[in-house]
Amino acid sequence: MWNEPGEGSNQTVMVHISSLRDKLEMAMPGEKVIQTVWGVGYKIEK
Repeated sequence: MWNEPGEGSNQTVMVHISSLRDKLEMAMPGEKVIQTVWGVGYKIEK
């Protein structure tokens, strides 16, 4: 079950993070809440 290859795009997480960033920008203009940590992932700062 867990060792099976995933279905879908390798960029699924990036697409969802982009969508969240867009929504957060509308709610809090000028705030960069989600930061990309290269080689690690993402972090949320406020």
